[in-house]
Amino acid sequence: MNIYIIIGVILVILILFSILIVKVRGQKRKLGYRDRISLENIVEKKPGEQNNQQEKFQHPPAETEESDIEWEMQPDLNLGRNPEESSNKYLTAGIKFLKTQKYRDAILCFNKAIDFNSVDGETYYYRGIVKNKLSLFKDAIDDFTEAILRQLNNPDSFFQRGYAYMQIDEKEDALSDFNNYLMVNKNSSEAYYLRGVLKYDMNDFKSSIDDFSNAIVLNPNHESAYFKRGMARHEVGDTVNSCKDLKIALNKGNFEAYHYLKEYCPE
Repeated sequence: MNIYIIIGVILVILILFSILIVKVRGQKRKLGYRDRISLENIVEKKPGEQNNQQEKFQHPPAETEESDIEWEMQPDLNLGRNPEESSNKYLTAGIKFLKTQKYRDAILCFNKAIDFNSVDGETYYYRGIVKNKLSLFKDAIDDFTEAILRQLNNPDSFFQRGYAYMQIDEKEDALSDFNNYLMVNKNSSEAYYLRGVLKYDMNDFKSSIDDFSNAIVLNPNHESAYFKRGMARHEVGDTVNSCKDLKIALNKGNFEAYHYLKEYCPE
């Protein structure tokens, strides 16, 4: 009887040990994809350059984390009959990943789209958008420049490049880009606001007031435009209107205005 009990205990131990091994192996399979691909290598890949991780991107492992693979197509099995069509398929997939904030996958798709067709400015534009979102502003500027050279009818490239220039404190270049953008699109509240911020930072207060006013006309709820216009009016000595703008900004939710109201507008 004791022998049967011992044998039973041994069998239970063996079963538990086997289950543990299976779980450990399963966890190891899930680590592969993300740990082997660095975002830096993906972003710095240039058109036409071979990517030694490409095979893993095209054929991900069966078990992946949520954004590793959500393809509606198999990149190497469902490509078009010519390079341009193949590029468009990758571009479409990349835009879907961009919209769902899966920036790693978007970059991979846009890189492949450029490999197939390096003359299409639209792909550079969307890859620049991703790089802006990843705070890779210098790389984004390069992509928007390529987009402008290849797709002159897309003024949004000027807006996005201007924003990227602002982030690295290249004010003159940013101002030039917003000027070009507003020559084509005069109905962008945000473009007027950002150009106003640039002019304010460059001590061109009177001109910045005009831009903030245009931003407010196009978007009466732009609390930041009220705040900055109030600050600019203070700089030119228009205390009454400065205080009015700061009060409106505070009422619309700009709590930074509270400090300056107390300092500039004592009752």
